[in-house]
Amino acid sequence: MKIITSIFTKLGFAGRDDIGRLWIVIGAEPFEEIDTDQLRIIRREGNTIIAVKAP
Repeated sequence: MKIITSIFTKLGFAGRDDIGRLWIVIGAEPFEEIDTDQLRIIRREGNTIIAVKAP
C-alpha cells in the first residue's frame, strides 16, 4: 500500500493510505510517495500510525 505525504506535523510529514489510516512518517519529505512496506512502525493509536523510514 502506498501513501503520499502532504500533511505537516511536528514529527514529520504525514499521509493517508487507501483505507483512511493516517501515517506520520519521521524523516519523510513533502509529497513523497512511500510504500508502507518500507516503513518501520513505532506506535499505533487508533487510526494513526507513527513510523520511521527503514534504512
